[in-house]
Amino acid sequence: MVSLAILLPHLKTPINDEALKITIWSIQTRTCSDLNVKLILEEESIPGRTDPYKVWNEMAKSSDAEYIFFGNSDMPFATGWDQVIYDEIEKFKPKNDGLDMRFIMGWLVEPGAIGVHPKNIHHEVGFCPRCFRREQFELFALDKKREHPDRINEMAFTIPSVISRRTFINFGMFNTNKGFMAAPHDLEFTDKLMGGGGIPVRIPFFCYHFQNLSRRKNRCACYQQESTRIE
Repeated sequence: MVSLAILLPHLKTPINDEALKITIWSIQTRTCSDLNVKLILEEESIPGRTDPYKVWNEMAKSSDAEYIFFGNSDMPFATGWDQVIYDEIEKFKPKNDGLDMRFIMGWLVEPGAIGVHPKNIHHEVGFCPRCFRREQFELFALDKKREHPDRINEMAFTIPSVISRRTFINFGMFNTNKGFMAAPHDLEFTDKLMGGGGIPVRIPFFCYHFQNLSRRKNRCACYQQESTRIE
């Protein structure tokens, strides 16, 4: 059985905590394959912590799973995410314990609270956890899966993504020495991986991203009355 650790950095704020509950619920209730899923959560974030890449590194080192999934606490999953990943890993897994050089990415749906990356899908089904329209997201993801059913070799947005834990560690993990905003750690890592024979793979699994909940100034209407509590 393939083991996959889902790594979820989590900066504790009231609004992030609500997003985390939805994300965990989506993992617990939307996982139906033979994938052995292990959830690794940042239990106590350091006040003022800004760099999730350091957290992903530490989680990867502490995990005993064969593969790791880079997620975040504000990224709920659509139904079927695990089966697509399981099929990809099993079908194309290297033989004879070879190093798996794939960097496996999916599709990230974002509401446009801030800019939407051109590789992501701009579609709003809620700007915050309280107004998240789960059923609409599920239907939208299903439609998009029909539009994009194939496995393609291209780079996408790097989070969410899956990689062999051994490969991630062998290639030095995310280089966080320059500081969080000094360099895009994920792109630096994938450039290094691709330069060493990495294989970009995009498959049809879908996550929703509430976008910048920790620092967003223009909050959703359902939080306006509580702005003093959640700032």
